[in-house]
Amino acid sequence: ETEAPNQLLEESVANAQSVDVYVVIADEEKRGEANGVVQDLRTAGHAVAQPLSPAKVGKQFQAAEQLGAGFAVVVGAEFPEVSLKNLKDRSEIQCDADSVVEQIGSH
Repeated sequence: ETEAPNQLLEESVANAQSVDVYVVIADEEKRGEANGVVQDLRTAGHAVAQPLSPAKVGKQFQAAEQLGAGFAVVVGAEFPEVSLKNLKDRSEIQCDADSVVEQIGSH
């Protein structure tokens, strides 16, 4: 009898944790700039996650996959140029940080 409520709870938790975009911080010195990208994406209505403490890039991509993110924005030393990775089809483009919201909207 408790299987259905447990399944509903698991689905609800999975949906609550789902994000549209994960911002990967490849260079900790660019965390402030990454926060700006996060804010722009949230203002545009996207559910966004980012690492709260320094982590290796591989671990950040792993977190993005676990959260179900469709896109990852990689903020690194090249800022304001960022990498925008579509995590579903594995495609990647380089774009200006100011155009990330537009680029995600066009996919």
